[in-house]
Amino acid sequence: MSLMLVLGGLGLIVVIGLAVYAGRLLAQLKIQQNVIKAAVTKRNNKIVADIQYIALAMLEGRCEISEGVIRQYHLLNALQSSKPLLWSSHFPSTYALYEIVGDLARLEQRKQLKANQRFEEDKQRLEAEEQYQESVLLEANSLKELELSQYIVK
Repeated sequence: MSLMLVLGGLGLIVVIGLAVYAGRLLAQLKIQQNVIKAAVTKRNNKIVADIQYIALAMLEGRCEISEGVIRQYHLLNALQSSKPLLWSSHFPSTYALYEIVGDLARLEQRKQLKANQRFEEDKQRLEAEEQYQESVLLEANSLKELELSQYIVK
């Protein structure tokens, strides 16, 4: 009988110890999740501020439409959410123009092109900008006041 009490007591001590350890791990996990959530929120807020700034620059003519679209495309896709954000359905003209100008040569690649190739790419870019300018600027007007909470379904 006393052996059973000793074993029962030891078993109880082990179970209590494991429960305390599990509780500490859960508390640490909760803290870690909060730290990650805060970091993601901070990063998203920075990206949203950049998106708003570029949209305003596009509207004021300080940024070319195609350059702004390329930057907006990458920034929108960099935003993090627990559910996928389908930006192309909210800003279809921005995404349509990106599909045309996104693969055109830039910076060093552009310098490597022959004059006639640069001319063809410039022509393609200018035609696309002309086609989408009005609708992209309407979308930029929305993007300058972007609130991520409007697009995240909880």
